[in-house]
Amino acid sequence: MNKTLRRRHSFLAVLALTLAILFAYGTPSFANAAGIVTLTFDDGNASQYAIAAPIMKAANQKAVFYVNSGLVGQADYMTWAQVKDLKASGFEIGGHTLTHEELPTLTPAAIATQVNQDNANFLAQGITPVSFASPFGAYDNETLAVISKKYDTHRAFANQGLNVWPYNKYLLTVRYITNQTSVAQVQAWVNEAVAQDAWLVLVFHEILPTVDPTDDYSWETAKFQSFITSLNAQGIKAKTIEEVMKQYASSNANPSFESGLTGWTTNNPVGVVLDTAGNGSYPAPKNSIKMTAGANAQHLFSEMLPVDASTTYGLRAYTDSRSLVSAETGFYIDEFDAAGNWISGKWLGGFTNKNVVDKSFVYKPTSSSVRSLSIQVYMMPGSGTVFIDNVEIFPKTPPPPPPPVDVCPNVAGQQTSGPCADEECVAQGGTWNGSSCDIPPPPPVDVCPNVPGDQASGPCADEECTANGGTWNGASCDIPPPPPPSNNLVANPSFEDGFVNWTTDNAANVTLDTAGNGGAPTPTNSIKMNGNTRAAHLFGQKIPVAFGTSYNLKAHTNSMNLNGGEVGFYIDEYDTAGNWISGKWIDGWTTKERANRSYVFTPTSGNVSTAAIQVYMLAGVLGTLFVDNIEFLAF
Repeated sequence: MNKTLRRRHSFLAVLALTLAILFAYGTPSFANAAGIVTLTFDDGNASQYAIAAPIMKAANQKAVFYVNSGLVGQADYMTWAQVKDLKASGFEIGGHTLTHEELPTLTPAAIATQVNQDNANFLAQGITPVSFASPFGAYDNETLAVISKKYDTHRAFANQGLNVWPYNKYLLTVRYITNQTSVAQVQAWVNEAVAQDAWLVLVFHEILPTVDPTDDYSWETAKFQSFITSLNAQGIKAKTIEEVMKQYASSNANPSFESGLTGWTTNNPVGVVLDTAGNGSYPAPKNSIKMTAGANAQHLFSEMLPVDASTTYGLRAYTDSRSLVSAETGFYIDEFDAAGNWISGKWLGGFTNKNVVDKSFVYKPTSSSVRSLSIQVYMMPGSGTVFIDNVEIFPKTPPPPPPPVDVCPNVAGQQTSGPCADEECVAQGGTWNGSSCDIPPPPPVDVCPNVPGDQASGPCADEECTANGGTWNGASCDIPPPPPPSNNLVANPSFEDGFVNWTTDNAANVTLDTAGNGGAPTPTNSIKMNGNTRAAHLFGQKIPVAFGTSYNLKAHTNSMNLNGGEVGFYIDEYDTAGNWISGKWIDGWTTKERANRSYVFTPTSGNVSTAAIQVYMLAGVLGTLFVDNIEFLAF
C-alpha cells in the first residue's frame, strides 16, 4: 500500500461494522464451483505495472487492478496509458474510489462523488469497470447502496476467508498479503481453496525489489515471482473476478425487472409493485420490486422454470432492507411435477434486519419427480419496505458451449487447412493436392457476347472490354488476372450465406440484418446484436491453429447505436479431441463508432488445436451492434 494513502482510522469500528453485515448474510452453503484463485492489486501503484504485470504476463496469469482514478498520472501511480495497456493485455480494471477515501466517514454527497465520478473517469477512458473494492475495506449499508448501482461486485479487505459458491458478490472475502506473509503461507491458502473447492481472492499492494519493514502491505519481487511460479507448477490459472461471476448466467427471464413484472406475478398488486426510482442494483438499477409490509403476507412469484432434478442450482438476489421495521422477508422454491402439479417446496432463508446485501442460496430439487420450479419472494405481516432486484437462478455447472457447426456435413472431422477444405476446394472447381487447393485459371472472357467466339475487334469490342474490367489496347482486350484466393480461414465471413458456419445462444437478439449496415465490399448483409437483460453471443466455427503461430483477427463493427454496456471479441480454444480447454479475451468497448478492427491472437498453449471466434454482448447492454467481414488470417 503506498504510504501516501495511509491514514489513521478506527479499525475496530470498521471491523465491527463489517462483521455485522457479514453476519447478516447467514452461514454460507458449502456447495461450490471448482477451486478458484483470483489475484487483486489495490491502489494503482506504478510498481504494479512495472514489476508485477510483466511477471504475470510471462506466466500467462491474470489479475484485477483496483485503481484510484483520481490519482492516475500522479507520482508513484500508473498513467492512463499504462492502465489501458493492462486492460488490453487481458487484466481486469476495477474501481477503488477517486482518491482512496474511507467511505463511511464521508457525507452522502461525497460518497456518491467518490464512487460515481470514479466510475465515470474509467468510462471516459474506454474502460467499463464491473468490480469495486472499498479503500481500507471500510463500508456500510449507505456505501454499498451507492456501490451496487455502478458495480457488479464489491470486494472487502477486513473480511478474511474463502468464498463459497454461489458467492455473495457484494461481500467477497479475501486473504491479504503483508510484508510478513511468507510464500509458503500463500501457497497454503491456495491448497486450502483447492481442497475445499472454494474461491480464494488474494489482495496485494506494491511489489518491490526490497521492502521497508514499516511498509506493512508491500511484498518483495522475489516472493511474488516464486508464488507465480508455484501457481503454474500446480497448473492453476488465476481468473479475474469478472470471469468468475460471468460464468453464471441467469436461467430465468426478466431477473432485473427491466420489463416490469413480465414473467412475475403477485398475490397483492398494492403491496408488491414495480419501483422505478433507482433502488435496484447493477447493471440496470432503475427498476426493482418494492415490497411494503402490511396486515397480510405478500408474495412475488416467478413463472415456472424447467429444472433437472440431478442438478444443483444457485439463487441470488439483491436486497435493500434499510427501511424494514418488522416483517420477515425471504426466499422459497415451489416445486412442480411433469404435469405442472405442485408437489413440494423448499425454504431457502429469510431476514429481518436492515441491510444492503445480495442474498445467495444453494438449491437442489427435493426429489426426482421435480420437473419445474417457481421462485417465491415472501414478506410476512409487519411494517416497513424492502427493495428486491436481480433475482437470478443458475446451474452450478455452467452449460457447455454449443457444439461446433459442421460446415461440411458429408466430410468427417476437420481438414488440415480449414474446415473440410478439400471438399470446398472441389466444390469451387479446384483440385486438392493434399495440403492446399489448385484452382484452374478462369476461362477466357468473351468481351462481345453477342458475337460468337472471342473477338479481337468489331462492334462494341472496346466498350464491352471496359465494362468487363479490361483495358482496350486498340486491337484486343487486356483482362487483368483474377484476384488471388483469400487466405481468410473464416468461412462465410461477410454473412452473404446468412448464418451458415455461425451459431448463437440468443436467436431472439442475434439476427441476420439485410439493411446495408455491414462493411465494404458487401455491406448488405451483417449480423445485428440487440441489447437485452440477457447476454448474447455469436459463435464461429472451429478453426485449426498452431501453437507459436500468430493470427490476425479483423472485423468491421458498427456500434453507432450502442447506448450503454460492453460488446467485444473472445477466442475459445479447444484440444485435439474438440474439448474446450481455455479462452482468451481479445477486446471490449462501450463507445459509439464504426471501425475496422484488427487484433493479434496467439494460441495460449501447445494443447490448443482449434480456435473459435466469439462476438459477445454483455447483459444489460442498451442499443445495437452490427458485425461484418470477420477475418482470421495466419501471419
